[in-house]
Amino acid sequence: MRWCSIARPRPARLTVLENAGHLPHLEQPEATFAVIDEFLAALPTRSS
Repeated sequence: MRWCSIARPRPARLTVLENAGHLPHLEQPEATFAVIDEFLAALPTRSS
C-alpha cells in the first residue's frame, strides 16, 4: 500500500515569471514568493 501512495501524483503548477532566469528568487523575489504563497494556500490541510 505504501508504494501506491508514493506513486500518486502530487499537486503541481507551472508558472513562468517574466524577466527571471535560473534564479527567480533573486531576480523576481516578490513575484516568486507570491506564487509560492498562492500554491501553498491552495493545498489541502492535514487533520491530526
